[in-house]
Amino acid sequence: MIDAHWRLALLVLVGCFATTAAAEIKGYDDDLSDATVAVVVDVDPVSGARTIPPEYAACPGGENPVNTAFGVGFTSGYAFVPASNGASLSGTTGDATLYGLEFEGADIYLYTVADEFCATGTRVGTQPVGHPNLESLTYSCLDGFLYSVAFDTDAHVGYLVRIDPQTGVGVRQSSVSMPRDVWIVGLVYNADTGGFLGVSNGFGARNFQEFYLITVDGTAIVIGPTGTAPQALQSLVKDGSGRLLAGGQMLYHVSSTMGLTPIGSEFPGTLWALAERDAICGPFITPTVPPTQLPSSTPTVPQSTPTPTNTRAPTATPTRVPPVVTTGGIGPMDTMIEVEDIRFLPPRGTMRIGDEVIRFDGLREVGAAVAGNGTPVPGILLNVQRGVDGTTAVAHAAGSQVIFLKPGCPGDCNNNDAVSISELVVGVNIALNRAPVDRCLEMDVNGNGSVSISELVGAVRAALEGC
Repeated sequence: MIDAHWRLALLVLVGCFATTAAAEIKGYDDDLSDATVAVVVDVDPVSGARTIPPEYAACPGGENPVNTAFGVGFTSGYAFVPASNGASLSGTTGDATLYGLEFEGADIYLYTVADEFCATGTRVGTQPVGHPNLESLTYSCLDGFLYSVAFDTDAHVGYLVRIDPQTGVGVRQSSVSMPRDVWIVGLVYNADTGGFLGVSNGFGARNFQEFYLITVDGTAIVIGPTGTAPQALQSLVKDGSGRLLAGGQMLYHVSSTMGLTPIGSEFPGTLWALAERDAICGPFITPTVPPTQLPSSTPTVPQSTPTPTNTRAPTATPTRVPPVVTTGGIGPMDTMIEVEDIRFLPPRGTMRIGDEVIRFDGLREVGAAVAGNGTPVPGILLNVQRGVDGTTAVAHAAGSQVIFLKPGCPGDCNNNDAVSISELVVGVNIALNRAPVDRCLEMDVNGNGSVSISELVGAVRAALEGC
């Protein structure tokens, strides 16, 4: 079993130290050679030129022009997924599979694009994603899922959707809705924050395009207008250097202050989707956002762990969930605890108030909050177990700070009691100083602000044997 540990560790380390190929940006274009045909294209991030990918050059002509996206309908989102997380490894090259979102009437399906033979599409599973008007797609390196934003045209609201790349089925990420008339059509994962950056379409009362920061629960924070006409931008992508590009009726470079610089000339068609193979989990040039637009409860990284005075201290360490405070006094026998904001809390876990360690298994909102504007959502922690890990249940005053803890599973970045290959890759990137340690505090077992080889091996063991 030890040999297996080292074999997997070596594979992870070698794969991440290897030199990557040249940047490969794929686009879905509705007018390259024929106004009625949509094709998969290579997009040059320097010149903006669109060309037929060489792997599709031998595709036969006839009734279907070269490189037609065979077997799929209109597509509005592309994303590369590392092969270890994909639904199928057959027909792929390199280390990633291209996924797309296909419209068929009112339904939307996830599909994979073959690396050869005319960009043939194959649906993932038999069920539709299950959410309306998904016009964006991106892959999260933190949890191994695809993400999109659904939009309800009757209610005029959107929400974040998490899509399983192995089944093609999506679930709503949280109960949070975005502000009215914000229809996200381009979405890109931000590896530095674990959240997303999006661009809206220009719809209803917000008939202009805007850039948004989108948190992991789907809260949309406006950055500012794009300066383009409505629907001019339809896709976002990050290139290998961390630059943000926007596509639509032409290609743009998006600066850190969210200014647009045209690349090349205007297209006769539209780039409805963009994806980059080699920069999936690479660096990201985070946009500058005015402080007044950030919610006061934006997640922060705890810097230290207070030491309890009990003789048996808990073995857990803080997660990235920001500390909150209680809204009412707590008696030593209480099994429900009211807190001021539950938006960023896990559905179950362990916490500390003062010297007492407490476990809970459920959350419930109290009252209603204005969706998507950063307003705290008060709630109750349910099924509480008091005085665990050798601590004593005592009374706590209103306003007591609640610090949430995690179980000691090295490398479990998203706290789902398992360690995935993508989480191991994050750990290697931290060890190589390619990513900050707050991308996965669970990798830094000794809390010294870095990730060592021994800590990586411990994460590999957890991946093989379980947490």
